[in-house]
Amino acid sequence: MDLTCDTNFDIVKQYLGQYDVTADYINIVVMCSGSITEEIMEAMNYAPFVDEKRRDNKTELFGIEIRILENLAEMFNFTYRFVRSVDGQWGNLVNGVWTGMVGMVYRGDADMAASGISLIESRDEVVDFLTPHYIDSSVVVFKPTRVKWRYFIKPFSQTVWFTILVLPIFITMMLIFILVIRHRYLPLDVRIGFIRRDPSNYRDMIFDYLTKTYGCLFGRGNLTATLAVTDIKEPFKTLDQLADNDDYVLQVLSGTVQMDTFKHAKSGVFKRIWDKISRQPDSIVYNETAAFDRVSQSREITYTGDKLAYLNYISLHPLSGLMLMREEYNPGGMAIVIRERMPYREPMNKAIQQMLDVGLLDYYKSLYLRYSSTSSTTLGPKKDGQPVTLSDLYLVLLYVFAGGLCSASGILILENILKIINCTKDVKKMLLL
Repeated sequence: MDLTCDTNFDIVKQYLGQYDVTADYINIVVMCSGSITEEIMEAMNYAPFVDEKRRDNKTELFGIEIRILENLAEMFNFTYRFVRSVDGQWGNLVNGVWTGMVGMVYRGDADMAASGISLIESRDEVVDFLTPHYIDSSVVVFKPTRVKWRYFIKPFSQTVWFTILVLPIFITMMLIFILVIRHRYLPLDVRIGFIRRDPSNYRDMIFDYLTKTYGCLFGRGNLTATLAVTDIKEPFKTLDQLADNDDYVLQVLSGTVQMDTFKHAKSGVFKRIWDKISRQPDSIVYNETAAFDRVSQSREITYTGDKLAYLNYISLHPLSGLMLMREEYNPGGMAIVIRERMPYREPMNKAIQQMLDVGLLDYYKSLYLRYSSTSSTTLGPKKDGQPVTLSDLYLVLLYVFAGGLCSASGILILENILKIINCTKDVKKMLLL
C-alpha cells in the first residue's frame, strides 16, 4: 500500500525562515546514517497526531505529527517513507523484549516513530524523545447507571415530593375543618374542593384556580429541572475508590503508558489497581475502540486510557453516554521518538521548540482536533447526549394515571360515605320526630 503525506501546508512557509538552518546541521543529519536520505518513519493511526484517509487508491496521512515531520524534512533536507507498526502497539517491555513502535526504533527497524507516544521513564531508557508537543492525562471512562423513567421525579428530593403529596391533603382537611366550624349546626355535607367541576361560590372558584395554577407551575418546574439537571450517582470518584470496587472490571490497553504505570508500581493505589487488573479476566485489551464499545454496552466495565482517546471516541459516538471519573492521573507529554544518541536530536528539538514558540503547533491542533477546545471536557459526570422520549416516560404516565384514578375513586367513595352518613342522620331525626 502506497502511503503518502498531505503536503498542503502553506502556513509553514511563513515560519520556516525564522529558524536558522545551517549547513552544519544538514551535514550532521546526512552523515549520521547512510539511510537518512530515505528516512524510515513508523506511523500508527491515532488522531490528531496521525490519521489517514483514502484518496485515488492511496492512503494519505495527516495530523499534527505528520505536519511536524514535513517541517523537519524541509528544514534538514531529508526524505522519508512510512511503515506500519508490526503489532499495532505503542511499545512496552514484555518478557525482556520491547514491543510496538518503541521496539521497532530500539531494534533499528525504524529511525523515528510518530503517533502520540507518551514519554515514560522505561521507554526513555532505550530510545530518545524529541521535545514534547502535547500534554495529556490518563482518565477512567465508565457508563453511569440510569433509569430514564425516573427522570421525572429525580430532580426533586424526597422531602419536596412528600410536601407536594401531603400539601393538597392538608389543605383539603383544613377546608373541611373550617366548613365544619362555620356550619357547626348544619348537616355535614362536604365536597372536596379541588375535584369539583362546577364551583358554587367564589371561595371554591379561587381554590380551584389556585390548585390548577399550582399544578401547572409544578409540572413546568419539574420538566425544566429534568432537562437542566442530571442527577448522576457516581460509583467511584477516584482511583482509590475504583480499586476497592469489585463490581467493576477495569480494562487497560496493552503497551500503553497506563499499563506500564500500573505494572511497575511497587506500592500505593497504582499497585492496587494492577492487582485488580491481574485478578479480573479480559482486563488487558488490544483494541482501544473495542474497549470503548464494551464500556458503552455494559455498566460493569470501565476503561482507562488517554483523555484524548476518550474525546476522539465521543466525537464519533456522541450518544454513547460515556462519562469520565472525576480524578485524572499521570499527566505526561507526547513526542516523536528517535533512536538513541542521534546527532540530529538537539537541532530537531530546537526546531520543534521554535514551532511551539511561534504558535504553529497550536494552529495544527486547531486543524486536526476532532473536538472543540470549548467543548465539554471537564471532569465529572455530564449530561447524557441521549434525549428523554415519551417511550422512556411511559411508566411515569402510567403511575400518574393510575394514582390519579385511585385518588379520585377514593375521594368519590369518601363523599358517598359522608352522604350516606348524613342521610342516615336525617332519617333518624325524622323517625324521632
